[in-house]
Amino acid sequence: MQKSNETIYMKSKNDRLLLVGVIAPNIFGTIDDSAGVIMKIAFTAYNLIECGYGYRKKKGVPVASPGFYSIENLTEDLVRWLDGKDLSATKLKYRKFEKDIYCSEIIKSNSNIFLALWVGADLIHGNRQLSIDPQSKVNSPSVSSKNVDGKIPGFPSFFMISPNNIIVSLRPENYPSSAVSIDNYFYNFLRHKSPRLVFDDDTDEEIRILGYRNDVGEIVKAIPRFYKVFASKKEYIDYLRKRRGSISKVMYRGDIPTTIKKKSVAAKLLAGLFGGIGLSYDHGQINTDIPIAYELDYPPDDREFNLILEQYKNLSGDSDDIGFKFKKDSQNYWLSRALVKDEFDIKADFDDTGNILLSSFVGEVTKLIDGFLKGVQAP
Repeated sequence: MQKSNETIYMKSKNDRLLLVGVIAPNIFGTIDDSAGVIMKIAFTAYNLIECGYGYRKKKGVPVASPGFYSIENLTEDLVRWLDGKDLSATKLKYRKFEKDIYCSEIIKSNSNIFLALWVGADLIHGNRQLSIDPQSKVNSPSVSSKNVDGKIPGFPSFFMISPNNIIVSLRPENYPSSAVSIDNYFYNFLRHKSPRLVFDDDTDEEIRILGYRNDVGEIVKAIPRFYKVFASKKEYIDYLRKRRGSISKVMYRGDIPTTIKKKSVAAKLLAGLFGGIGLSYDHGQINTDIPIAYELDYPPDDREFNLILEQYKNLSGDSDDIGFKFKKDSQNYWLSRALVKDEFDIKADFDDTGNILLSSFVGEVTKLIDGFLKGVQAP
């Protein structure tokens, strides 16, 4: 006997139930072997360091941890803000160099929140271009691989948010990587759309932010903060640290994104690389990410080794990596080996146009997530 669809709700602070999504009952039970396609999904875990509003110390230096707010507050407020919106109304972009990012799906399973962001980009996914209808509703995305006229080209980026301050990027095979999209989206929500925001809209100019309401309702000057780092395996880092004295080379590999700031280190690096081969580089002239790799004959001291580890935590792309070569050892030791990262074969459903449905793999991810996160080290 087939069960009816199960409606998933999230409870807000005032105990009002908010509709988050509707999923089929087999998501949490037995999956029909005749449906779905087995595909690999890469899990990458991140520790959430900050999510909220931090106060300023002297000379404008923000404190290390937020003064108020939490990831639970953010997801509750986000659900309320998304309720009933067309996809076009969910875009959060306030700086020119950022990509257009929208929210297409948000689902709660047990105590975890699953999120699908749509990253606007003119790219080819496999042999086809994906685009989404800007008038489709949140949790009912209409994606096309044929007619892109009037639609938003791009690709979906999937995440799971744990109440234990852990975020897991869920990247299906052959899909582009965009783990940083959640950082940009959540930061912009905190800054511009959170119900804690207090602003002056009585002027003809741009909205002027007056501050944010803290937990007792006071309007305070605060800084929106959202910051995550790769979760790591302590044992592997300790092994590298013990061998630090015999490091002969430091290596780097990754992609320089198209959406870099004009005066950023990456922009200066590009200018130097182009100049080295007799060409000039103008900001914005590159429309595809550029793979890059280099190594330095430089043995870091203990302080520098720790700085390298901190820098690695701040790398935003899934392809970015830093590694070491040791004397009398032919192996390369990449820090990515310390990541809490794995691939799983998961059954997922697709709509008629070939777009993967977030709701179709929530159940299987929920079953795997506790084992995957076992032993994650606190930052």
